[in-house]
Amino acid sequence: MPWRSSVDTVPMSRIAVVGPSDHLRSMLVEVADAGVVELETSSGGDSSEVSEALRRLRASGAPDAEPRLSAGARSPAELEAERRADLLAGDVELERRSAAAADRGPFVALVGWCPRPEVDNLRVRLETLGAGVVELPWRPCA
Repeated sequence: MPWRSSVDTVPMSRIAVVGPSDHLRSMLVEVADAGVVELETSSGGDSSEVSEALRRLRASGAPDAEPRLSAGARSPAELEAERRADLLAGDVELERRSAAAADRGPFVALVGWCPRPEVDNLRVRLETLGAGVVELPWRPCA
């Protein structure tokens, strides 16, 4: 059987994750932990304190590490001193997604794609943060 015959497609939803601006990090950590959303990113974060700490750490011989996030924000200097390239890399990714967020005063919105069957589970996960998920209309280009 050809591999294409054994693969099923999953319907995707264009979504916005919306919540209080002061919970942005917690929202991003929860979305990352869910592992089902591809958020839009910005090319920003390349010259921040976090990315500079990661660059110095890699220049000192630290190996590349899979990005990870800590629940709470930690100082880039502290992470560099502990040689936590994984957490610095995670914070760089978090900055890129934060930079793509639409900030409207007390609220922030992040746009991305989520498998349609996972949208309700994501809503439940984000409710504890006072955040929610809105499915956006989307039409493919003709």
